[in-house]
Amino acid sequence: MQPKASSGGSARAHHPSVPALLGGAQLAPSQLRARADAEQLGDFIKMLANAEYWIGFDLASFEPWLNKCPSPLRELGVAVLLKYGEDIGGRLGQRDIERAQEGLQSTLPSDLDEGVQRGLLSLKRAVQARDRAPGLLQDGFHTSQRNAGMAAHALRAMGSASIWIQGVGAKDRAPQLEVGAPILMRASDERGRALSPLEIDSAMSAEVLIRDEEQARTVVFLVPGEYQVRVPSKASGARKLLLR
Repeated sequence: MQPKASSGGSARAHHPSVPALLGGAQLAPSQLRARADAEQLGDFIKMLANAEYWIGFDLASFEPWLNKCPSPLRELGVAVLLKYGEDIGGRLGQRDIERAQEGLQSTLPSDLDEGVQRGLLSLKRAVQARDRAPGLLQDGFHTSQRNAGMAAHALRAMGSASIWIQGVGAKDRAPQLEVGAPILMRASDERGRALSPLEIDSAMSAEVLIRDEEQARTVVFLVPGEYQVRVPSKASGARKLLLR
């Protein structure tokens, strides 16, 4: 496989970073080389450096959703695909991730191993969600389309919304949910009246599947990362979610 130069420069330049997906672990090769145990991490650093190199080129030959993952999960996913992947088309499989789990476990210091294993679990959920997506589309789900007039509506928005999300407490400011699991959501205004369906945004415009039913919306997130759930007609009440 030969990389093709990207006309847009480094794909890493303005990519969002969400270390929380790996329990706060930082996987940038430059940071790993600065560790006291860097010599013991030689192979792991090379693995990630190779991923960074490829990310600097056109990633069209890799899983499209991988480039929608925030750093450092994106780098970990590309590293797994390059070292453990068997699909010459660049498709990440569950067995590839399992080989990475087996190959990396107990070879890394505890602070890195915990974060890497957590990241690999997120990647595995994303692969499972990708494989289930066609069935969900046949079951009435469709890809969420961002409202083109959202900015204008937001300027006129007034009042607040109360957003209920299945499995999330009303006072939970940093809820974490799993990619691929159907999640029911609904919103109401200050008087408890049901509001129009919620919008889901991500910095990387990651694909989300939705199905509306009886003043509620069921959402299936396909890509790990940070999302915001809000009602466009309301000025406040938006909620942030971490999908892992």
